[in-house]
Amino acid sequence: IRKITSGGVVTTLAGTAGSSGSTDGTGSAARFYDPVGVAVDAAGNLYVADQSNHTIRKGSLLPLLTTPTSANLAATTATLGGNVTTDAGSSVTARGVVYAVTATNSSPQIGGTGVSNVVGSGTTGVFTVSASGLTANTAYTYAAYATTSAGTIYSSTGIFTTTPGAPTGVSAVIGNTQATVSFTAPASDGGAAITGYTVTSSPAGGTDTNAGSTSLSHVLTGLTNGT
Repeated sequence: IRKITSGGVVTTLAGTAGSSGSTDGTGSAARFYDPVGVAVDAAGNLYVADQSNHTIRKGSLLPLLTTPTSANLAATTATLGGNVTTDAGSSVTARGVVYAVTATNSSPQIGGTGVSNVVGSGTTGVFTVSASGLTANTAYTYAAYATTSAGTIYSSTGIFTTTPGAPTGVSAVIGNTQATVSFTAPASDGGAAITGYTVTSSPAGGTDTNAGSTSLSHVLTGLTNGT
């Protein structure tokens, strides 16, 4: 099944010349047996009258995307991404990731309420983008997308939660093989109460005697004097 643009450019959407069969698949993996007619609907679906298979086959002229990805989550930033596995025979003109606070919009799309759009580069394959200006300790729903002349398609949605903001004003009172560490609570908890703090040492080896408590003063024991 081939597509010819007004400029005379020919691309193969599905199937392989000289190879017949009745296999469903993406691109060249699909097989037809005497296709005699095609039709396209407004949603970008392609219908093929596969004569010798006595079947009406349905495909898509829109790109395909896999489940979106999230990584490097911090209080106000995250690395998000997706994978455009095929452009369905039409060049990808834009791709990226949209996201929104889950409580505001759990199905983010371009132009939607509270939706941010981070545009990526490239056309097909794996890509990542950097999201910034996020709110600490907050759940976000996100989806990858790709746009071609046939329209914009979105991946399934995912959810990530940013970390709480970092404590500030950290100070320590030194003792014998221990230190009392005090700090100020983060400026933002994203609206969800912080349930505990843990103090660590570098080099490792110190033990926070009240790890996980909400106290703003923690005693770190097991330290080495002079280190």
